[in-house]
Amino acid sequence: QLTDFIHFTTNFHPALKYTWTISYISLPFLGRTISIAGDRLLTDIHYKHTDSHGYLDTQGSSHPASCKDSIPYSQFLRLHRICTQDEVFHTRASEMTSFFREWGSPSSTINEAFTRVSSIPRNSALSPHLRTRNKDKVTLVFTFHPTSRHIQQII
Repeated sequence: QLTDFIHFTTNFHPALKYTWTISYISLPFLGRTISIAGDRLLTDIHYKHTDSHGYLDTQGSSHPASCKDSIPYSQFLRLHRICTQDEVFHTRASEMTSFFREWGSPSSTINEAFTRVSSIPRNSALSPHLRTRNKDKVTLVFTFHPTSRHIQQII
């Protein structure tokens, strides 16, 4: 019956494409692989075979350096939160390091981001961080352009 239902949903509309897996051991779900080990659920990162690992091109982008430099940190932090086992996290972080290098991220930025994330205990990484906001501060939002830095000096 399950297979019939899956075929029904797969053929429901020609614009909708579904992939599915039936397993007693592990399942890909929302970018994670969830597996059973004894009485525990373990999670790992899951990449679809179509994933190009396309991050921001750090060489040709006009984005501010702070934006470009934050991508490895945020992706390593995401990975740290997803992987329940430290050894799996380190293996996946090594893979992710090669993805960043392929996109031209500087090794120093990648290594610094990995070091920062590795120093955070996983329980802390999973806890929400509340930020206090300055209510007297006025935020100005506009489209970024390399010459926009001059506006900051004027304001």
